[in-house]
Amino acid sequence: MEQYEKIRELGSGSYGDVFQALDKKSGEFVAVKKLKKKIFSLDESRNLKEVKCLRKMNNHPNIVKLRNLVKEHEDVFIVFEYMESDLLKLMKERAGQNFSEDEVRNLCFQVFRGLHYMHRQGYFHRDLKPSNLLVSKGVIKIGDLGMVKEIDSSLPCTDYVTTRWYRAPEVLLLSEIYGPEVDMWAMGAIMFEMLSFRILFPGKNSADQIYRICQVIGRPTENSWPLGIQLASNLNWKFPQMGGVNQRELLPSASRESISLISWLCSWNPHMRPTAAEALEHPFFRSCHFVPRSVPLLCNNFEAVAFPTATVTMQGRSLTYSEVPNDGQLCPCFKCEMQRTNNDQWIINSAKSATSMIYKTGHATTTEILASRMQPLQQLMMSRPPGF
Repeated sequence: MEQYEKIRELGSGSYGDVFQALDKKSGEFVAVKKLKKKIFSLDESRNLKEVKCLRKMNNHPNIVKLRNLVKEHEDVFIVFEYMESDLLKLMKERAGQNFSEDEVRNLCFQVFRGLHYMHRQGYFHRDLKPSNLLVSKGVIKIGDLGMVKEIDSSLPCTDYVTTRWYRAPEVLLLSEIYGPEVDMWAMGAIMFEMLSFRILFPGKNSADQIYRICQVIGRPTENSWPLGIQLASNLNWKFPQMGGVNQRELLPSASRESISLISWLCSWNPHMRPTAAEALEHPFFRSCHFVPRSVPLLCNNFEAVAFPTATVTMQGRSLTYSEVPNDGQLCPCFKCEMQRTNNDQWIINSAKSATSMIYKTGHATTTEILASRMQPLQQLMMSRPPGF
């Protein structure tokens, strides 16, 4: 750790202590997490889920970047890019001055972009909360991936994930099978908090947490969430007879679109919640430009040309969107990805989205975006497999 000069403590968690440091080689500030767990080999440190996940997703603009991994004796230090603050601190600093809906839209849009990419790479976060959303100069990034899990993992999930207030009901009811839907539930609770500066479900324990959820959205039924009824029965527990409240009463100054999205995200049944991609297409984000990731479309011996970087204009500012380049391990073109995925329909919708959904915004820049993408898209549609 001679390369890094410790500046100040930033925080402490279940898995490690974080401090700000100066990288003597680059002259840049970094954030360093010292793991509490002792690691006895270099391979073991490289195989940590957080490290493997970040190496795979290290260039997305809304996921915190991994800078270095240092092992000294039995101590492991994970070095990240430094972010000035986090969403929780930002809300505390602005006590009495709520975010405008445009600010909430901009920040949530970025988080959903990061989640969309993370879930597509086969991981879900499991510990989304305001303090794990890092903010710097108007950019927000998903941080602290210590609880990250592979979507396709065959191992049962542990019951302790996420701070209780942002914990999905299937987790509260001790389900051993859950997935990226828990991240979407957490985002619904976070989005409400950003709009109101109040906790949506401030439970004191797991049972009280379920009670608080029922107070807001009503109890689930056999029709709406049969698995939830079974999970509760396994615990000899019954949902309280409550019908919920009109969320307009909880967010009287919020738009209909924001309330609609929060209600969708906080659905009892995980299968009824939107994916991150579906959330990005919600009318709440109609004024935002969702530019699909710049991946190669056509395979040519694992060498394909990526989309050009797109520059769009939003609210008078020019924003450049460029996405993660291929890491060289798998060909990321649509043809090869279609062979690897079990969710062909998502790929189909994504390809069609690029020609018809970018956009619905009506901005003049849409024409420029489409023009830069039309040729490779036409090639894709001409070479599509049967049934596409």
